[in-house]
Amino acid sequence: MEWRLISPEVPVREEAAMVADFFDRALDYYHYRKDDFELKVFARFLEQLPECFHSRIFVHLHEIPEETFEYIGYHLKGQMCASDVSDFIEEEKSEGRKFSAGAHNGAELIAVKSWADAVLVSPVFPSISKVNYQAKDAVFFSSALEQVPHCTALGGIGKNQIRQIREMGFKSCALMGAVWKGDFDPLENFEQIKNQIHE
Repeated sequence: MEWRLISPEVPVREEAAMVADFFDRALDYYHYRKDDFELKVFARFLEQLPECFHSRIFVHLHEIPEETFEYIGYHLKGQMCASDVSDFIEEEKSEGRKFSAGAHNGAELIAVKSWADAVLVSPVFPSISKVNYQAKDAVFFSSALEQVPHCTALGGIGKNQIRQIREMGFKSCALMGAVWKGDFDPLENFEQIKNQIHE
């Protein structure tokens, strides 16, 4: 299973040190997503994170960044996917940039599947972090896996859902609420979820 973790939308104390610990515990990718994204705060986060982990970071963008960061992946959100950013994507991909995007329905999946290296489809289960955000019909996810075999399950995934998403055919999942809002500290929550693969 490929493991992705999406950050809380608010600042996290000593986030870079914690992310390094997640990577040491077999996290594959970390999605840096903030409500009030500030370039200088993100730059400070990268300075505090060992460079060997930079290629495993995806930053969530609402607009084309004024400054680019070497090795960092870009997750294009909402309006960016709807607007014409094909030249930007093509140029960045030619230099080795990785891209991810979300898809909540068939139209969004079609719009991003040709250029996204990772497509996060959601919500697979009722959301833990968003109130009244219910799961999509299973037909959408089986269709998504047919069209994009490497797509990532997102939404309501905790330790009790790991086996189910594997049975659905997912080889990648993105965690959020179960890690940040779980019963224990975030690292322990992640370990408990990850260990379900081997039980």
